[in-house]
Amino acid sequence: MEHNQQHNKRNQPEDMATTTATATQKRKRKEVAVFGNYRNYYGYRRYPVYDNRQTTLRSPVEGSRPTSEKCMSRGKGMLSTGLESSNYKVKIGQNLEEDPRLKAMKKEWFEGKDCLDIGCNSGVITIAIVTFFIPAQKFNCRSILGVDIDDARIQDAYWTLRKAVRSTGAVPAGVAKSTESKNVTGIESHEAESPKKPANIDCTESHHVQEANLFDIVSFRKGNFVQNWHLVENTSYDTIICLSVSKWVQLNWGDEGLITLFSKVWRLLSPGGVFILEPQPWSSYYSNRLVSETTRINYQEIKIRPEDFQDILLDKPKQCTKQPYKKTSSIGIGFHTNSKQPIDKKYKSKFMNQTGRITQYSWARIVGLACAGLHFHINKMEKTSWLLVVVLGMVVISLLGGAEGRKSRILDESSYYDLEYSAISCRAHSASITDFGGVGDGKTLNTKAFQEAVNRLSQYASDGGAQLIVPAGQWLTGSFNLTSHFTLFLHKDAILLASQDINEWAVIDPLPSYGHGRDTSGGRYISLLFGTNLTDVIITGENGTIDGQGEIWWQKFHSKKLKYTRPYLIEIMHSDNIQISHITLVNSPSWNIHPVYSSNIIVQGITILAPVKSPNTDGINPDSCTNMKIEDNYIVSGDDCVAVKSGWDEYGINYGMPTSQLIIRRLTCISPYSAAIALGSEMSGGIQDVRAEDITAINTESGVRIKTGVGRGGFVRDVYVKGMTLHTMKWVFWMTGNYGQHADTHWDPNALPEIKGINYRDVVAENVSMAARLEGISGDPFTGICISNVTISMAKKAKKYPWTCTDIEGITSGVQPPPCQLLPDQGPEKTEMCSFPTENLAIDNIEMQRCSYRLNY
Repeated sequence: MEHNQQHNKRNQPEDMATTTATATQKRKRKEVAVFGNYRNYYGYRRYPVYDNRQTTLRSPVEGSRPTSEKCMSRGKGMLSTGLESSNYKVKIGQNLEEDPRLKAMKKEWFEGKDCLDIGCNSGVITIAIVTFFIPAQKFNCRSILGVDIDDARIQDAYWTLRKAVRSTGAVPAGVAKSTESKNVTGIESHEAESPKKPANIDCTESHHVQEANLFDIVSFRKGNFVQNWHLVENTSYDTIICLSVSKWVQLNWGDEGLITLFSKVWRLLSPGGVFILEPQPWSSYYSNRLVSETTRINYQEIKIRPEDFQDILLDKPKQCTKQPYKKTSSIGIGFHTNSKQPIDKKYKSKFMNQTGRITQYSWARIVGLACAGLHFHINKMEKTSWLLVVVLGMVVISLLGGAEGRKSRILDESSYYDLEYSAISCRAHSASITDFGGVGDGKTLNTKAFQEAVNRLSQYASDGGAQLIVPAGQWLTGSFNLTSHFTLFLHKDAILLASQDINEWAVIDPLPSYGHGRDTSGGRYISLLFGTNLTDVIITGENGTIDGQGEIWWQKFHSKKLKYTRPYLIEIMHSDNIQISHITLVNSPSWNIHPVYSSNIIVQGITILAPVKSPNTDGINPDSCTNMKIEDNYIVSGDDCVAVKSGWDEYGINYGMPTSQLIIRRLTCISPYSAAIALGSEMSGGIQDVRAEDITAINTESGVRIKTGVGRGGFVRDVYVKGMTLHTMKWVFWMTGNYGQHADTHWDPNALPEIKGINYRDVVAENVSMAARLEGISGDPFTGICISNVTISMAKKAKKYPWTCTDIEGITSGVQPPPCQLLPDQGPEKTEMCSFPTENLAIDNIEMQRCSYRLNY
């Protein structure tokens, strides 16, 4: 005991040593000790306490450690718990239920859960969580890991654990052991992996056999959670506790340390998990600011106050407020307003009734609301502390994408990036690819990180959906699948680099409406971004880039070394409510955007760039889709800028799914060897009700081209094109009835296409080699062609005959140069005769939402 007293005095400040020296004169005054806290992390305050059985003053932890002679004979020691400003006198295994924080907690947060206690100190609360809630000392958590920066506290925690076992008894049979828990290694540290045995304990391990179950459930580890701990992949916790720590994180590492703490907590927290945070009042920061030079400097620079934590954790996007609010409940915690006075039994009736609610001597209120699955409970205590509980949901938004562009009261504005965009849906949750291990150095392969991110965020599909932010950087990746109620957002300086490793591209079956691949007869490589059977999917950004790095694929195509059909950049199948907007696509191996067998699709504000001689790099190819809008896009391509499709020969005929109700609006195209808009050649399922207006084409082979042939079957009808401005063209209008490429040798020669109701009006073109090449099928003419109000200026080296017409029927009005005889002029007074529908399609009635987020970068 003398050794312990000397040891205590050496480590005490002068005022504490004085307190120890005079303590024997104050035996009637029972005070609670806050002992051994690492002064640069937790704070440092001690109050003397007396052993129940002895008269010698001792430390509640070190002084009561049993020596080898007394290993089994010492009584239950007195321990301290709680904040330095409000400590509660408890004994191991006795009266722990008097701790108001434990009373405020709910059993369901812990029962059968994997738990993490950050800043566990001497482990009293950590152990209490296991033993407190269920009668007869049944163990609650499936596992719990306590971590602390101070090795001495970890030693104390293991002693406390042994003491608690002797006090509470053995673990009941049938309790799950944490050896099967995923969380014991959930955090890795470069520091010591296990605590050293306390120097003044040389007890044998005689209790370990009977205590094995408890030691499987409860474990402790030393480490700096903020700076040196690394997260282990595929590890998460159901409940994370952080009591009396946030102040010291800020004093030692500033606001950046606090954000790091919150970010790590989020990454470790399971969907639906609970984060329990006990901030310290701002006044206590002042009291501890001079602990070290570091804390003094950081205190002056702290901008995040404890009352602002809720904003950091729970900021919500504007659109969230449109969703129904869910019920919230308050948590009662009683604190005496005198920080030096602990709450014990005599104060219980004064501050709390039997249900644990706050009475008139203290007050509580809910500061936040619950939105889109978020349960947010805050109880603020006058002159003391408050407890924050977050059920994982909006916490994702707050850590990685904050609220709607409002100015922050917390951090310098330069730390934030305000983001606004239009979308068919806004998301309640947000995360960054970096939260899943993504590295944007252009070299690290991120396929696994992207797929893990999508898989994790898919769990929020029924809770407001989630968005994945791709920040600035070069993100090398192979193909990954998308999910429903999901947004992929690319920062303006983000580049997704498609892997050039063929092994990163899985091979999938041919489309059923095509029969086999387009490049080869076998299957096809999966697209870079792929999804099937989805709803409510958004790919958008600030014109961030997806680079297909297609050169390797083009070379294989030209050298005929492809085993399967080349991949596309984006393909979404059998899906509904799709938005692809405000991104840049470059160097696709083949087609760029391919929605197929889908409906309600918006492709908007896209830039597509490919070398004009790159093979089959079509821009946007709607394929067997209904109710789709393509608008405000700029495309430079080695093939058609927009190619409308619906299946190939007998496969498309049998599948029988047309593309219909399609809008193409404000398109700019450069494609010297193909068309601005093509219909076909794979059109065997049918194409109907296509409306194109405000089309600009420069140095493009043709303005609008219909491609079909014998054996294609299907139909192209009710096509309306208005307002084309064309410069340097080979043809303005081109219809081809002899496009002879077939899927295989089984095509039906009797399957003739129907081309009917093709309307062009209000066209201005210059530097054109040939006005039109219109070639139907003998015995199956293209009918119902109407062309009006068209002015075409021919190039100096134009063809002698500007119009070529065979097997067609139709009329014209106000067309220059004059058309062929198969298209008789109805007179200038009928220049408005070619119809253009005035009623809206359903896709135009979709109301876009304005989504606002705040990103911390």
